[in-house]
Amino acid sequence: MRFLLGVFCSSIGPASYSLISDYFPPSYRSTANSVENAGVYVGAGLSSLCVILIGMFGWRGMYMVCGSIGVLIGLLTLVIIKEPKRGVYDLAT
Repeated sequence: MRFLLGVFCSSIGPASYSLISDYFPPSYRSTANSVENAGVYVGAGLSSLCVILIGMFGWRGMYMVCGSIGVLIGLLTLVIIKEPKRGVYDLAT
């Protein structure tokens, strides 16, 4: 499972940077990349709340709560975020 986690996490970076470059003009890309990268650290900080969830629901219940939230966020992402038109902000050569 750790191997698969590494495989999937390593494929997220190039895809997210590609989407950011298609969604944002060059003047906002550094801010967009900063917000995207901050998500890793905010998520790691919020993961310490799992201790509270374990105390309330047990470890199995905590996995169900966190997994349900992840599935909901994934479904919202599929509904809300649309594929951008590619190359809108590319420099003309």
